[in-house]
Amino acid sequence: MNLGLFASDLWGPIGVAVAGNFFHTNGYEVIREDQRGTIDINANSEHMTFNGKLEYTLSEDAILSLQGSYFTEDRGNGIPITNNSTDAGYIRGGANLKTPDGSEWKLDVFSHLQTFQSTFSAQASDRNSERPALDQFDVPATAVGTSFQWSKQIHESHLMTAGTDLRWIDGETNEDFFFTGGQFTMRRKAGGEQYLAGIFLQDIWSPTPTWQVTVGGRLDFWQSFDGSRVEQNIQTGAITKNDTFPDRDRLAFSPRVAVLFHATDDLSARSSFYMGFRAPTLNELYRPFQVRTDVTEANEMLDPERLIGGEVGVDYFFFDGFLGRLTGLWNELKDPIANVTIEDAGSTGRRIEPCGFVPGEGSCRQQQNLERSRIRGIEVELEYRPNASWVMSGSYLFNDTEVLSAPNQPQLEGKQIAQVPEHRFTLILSYSNPDILNATIEGRYVGEQFEDDLNSITLDDFFVVNLQLSRQFMKGWEAFFGVENLFDKTYEVGKTTDGIVTIGAPLLIHGGIQAQF
Repeated sequence: MNLGLFASDLWGPIGVAVAGNFFHTNGYEVIREDQRGTIDINANSEHMTFNGKLEYTLSEDAILSLQGSYFTEDRGNGIPITNNSTDAGYIRGGANLKTPDGSEWKLDVFSHLQTFQSTFSAQASDRNSERPALDQFDVPATAVGTSFQWSKQIHESHLMTAGTDLRWIDGETNEDFFFTGGQFTMRRKAGGEQYLAGIFLQDIWSPTPTWQVTVGGRLDFWQSFDGSRVEQNIQTGAITKNDTFPDRDRLAFSPRVAVLFHATDDLSARSSFYMGFRAPTLNELYRPFQVRTDVTEANEMLDPERLIGGEVGVDYFFFDGFLGRLTGLWNELKDPIANVTIEDAGSTGRRIEPCGFVPGEGSCRQQQNLERSRIRGIEVELEYRPNASWVMSGSYLFNDTEVLSAPNQPQLEGKQIAQVPEHRFTLILSYSNPDILNATIEGRYVGEQFEDDLNSITLDDFFVVNLQLSRQFMKGWEAFFGVENLFDKTYEVGKTTDGIVTIGAPLLIHGGIQAQF
């Protein structure tokens, strides 16, 4: 069941909008049919969302706003013991101003609050029994930040934009582990804080109607501090681990240059060069997790990722209504973060550092920086509109990925990046006529990919078809009907070291009525 509501109104200079949504599904069994045991049940889910916005227009040049949202979810993961629950809230206050000199100013202040709980289990090989493996009973996170942006058209050919943003994040995990004798015997508390700050400047220069040049740069500062990890015996209270991690920081500059050339009314060429920066998250630094028998350990010594890349492309109108786009891309990552396999546990399970005890047929993995990886690709997009009612489109993406250098894990060099398929394509046919029918049919293909860093676990390719129909039957009222995975294709979306396959959504049929007052 999916129930949504949206309402908005204006009272003079005050505007109000509220939206809510409730969703519930009994789900489906996520393990491939031939591998299921008595513990395999439907992966159900239920969530509610609320969004609200208040806007006050002081004048044509000044608008104040306040908005917030709340999200709560309870989700089963297809096995009785394994469940998740999340509660998250967001609030933002902002101001948009225009000054007589032509400048536009935007200020935002925001805060995120989230709590999370999750339980994990280890399953018997016949999947007829399970036992608790990890209970993350309290995983809170808080973020507070602000952003400020200025933009102004300078002369007729330059649009300047500058700004800054700041964010402070605090998070931790509280979890029980090492289940023996019918109870958890160990407790872990790990977490830390982060500070992220950046400033940026950009100029969009249009020297002639046919040329546009964008030049910009961003300077980022990242600091991770107050990191710690404490483990203790629940029964005796004895502290078995009490680690305090060193504070770490990094400064990174990321330039960007892009050029757009309108050669003719039908042909445009574009190119760009860019660098990027991504700091490791608190999850990657401090929070371990387990997927069935595979344990992935955090790593407090992770370095930020650095990206350098470029794109070239052309857009061409072959004839009226027929548009084609071709893009080539090259990206190279320095210090990419990956789930690196340390060792397999064998059939009976054993202790493997840094993961601790790993169940039988499982693996110990850890978040680690590789030295360099590369992604090269080509994307082709075609769109044809023979008239106002019909749209036919298709896209194809080829991704060639490779780990170029990993001195600490040389067995990964030359391997493909995990969970990135080489081939993807999408075909869409749409028909729109409000007096008759709105219809869209979509076909989506995802090529073969590797589930793990060693390229030893393969996920098969798949092709699924989705259908969406809708029709207005009276003013403001519309009926809709949809089918996902129209031909009920069983396809793989995950696989563990012991060969247990997680499948995507089977044939799903949904329909309803949408009313607008």
